[in-house]
Amino acid sequence: MSDIEDKEVHVHRKIRFHATIAFVCTVMAYIGFNKGFDPLIIKYGFFTGYAWSHFFMYMLMGFINFFGKTNPYEHALLLSFAWEYLEILFGVSSGTVKFWTSGGITGQIQDIVMNMTGFTIGHKLRKIMPCKLTNCSSKLLIIYEVFAVVIVTGSLIRFKMKSSNL
Repeated sequence: MSDIEDKEVHVHRKIRFHATIAFVCTVMAYIGFNKGFDPLIIKYGFFTGYAWSHFFMYMLMGFINFFGKTNPYEHALLLSFAWEYLEILFGVSSGTVKFWTSGGITGQIQDIVMNMTGFTIGHKLRKIMPCKLTNCSSKLLIIYEVFAVVIVTGSLIRFKMKSSNL
């Protein structure tokens, strides 16, 4: 595969990954806005499901070297801040700031800390135990995408069943 084809495949992976995240956010917003059912707000230890989802997503991104070799930590931090800023904008425009900001500024700071902790652990794990798959980033992204879609779709079905029984 040529260098240009390899870059094109990498761009397609990133687009697919971001499309999955957009789908997850859309479904979670739909569920959250209807009767306030929000399965990720439940606490698991000290952190909510949202915080843990940030941690695992960024851990995967660190493990598969999602941002490449040039300044990966800076790119991860920049994406974290950009995403949290978009959440504020969407929250203000929709009148649901608390929902989109994980409960406010404290939730957003917690999200950024979990992002960078997950990214750092994933990046370190990559060096300690390299992935044995032939195309690690592609296969792990596909597994993540399928897992995310199944979990969120299952939550949507559960919400629909629960709300129809009310």
